[in-house]
Amino acid sequence: MMHSNSKERAKRPTRPSLGAQISITRPGASDDAEIRLIIRIAMGKTITAVMTPEDFALAITGKSDVAASLSLRNLRIEEQSNDQ
Repeated sequence: MMHSNSKERAKRPTRPSLGAQISITRPGASDDAEIRLIIRIAMGKTITAVMTPEDFALAITGKSDVAASLSLRNLRIEEQSNDQ
């Protein structure tokens, strides 16, 4: 028997999973100016987000939409149209 607050949810189509690794670094031993979040998707293919330590702290403690600059290596971001 299902509880009265339980609803069967419509299943969304699953997207294929893509393996990756993530690194969080501070370049330079005493450089407190930036934090880098590096996502390695495949050999030589990376996405790097650079932000200040203050913005990084806000992001990991729950603040949404924190500013960062992005750089891509051997990748391209394509915008998808909602027109079908």
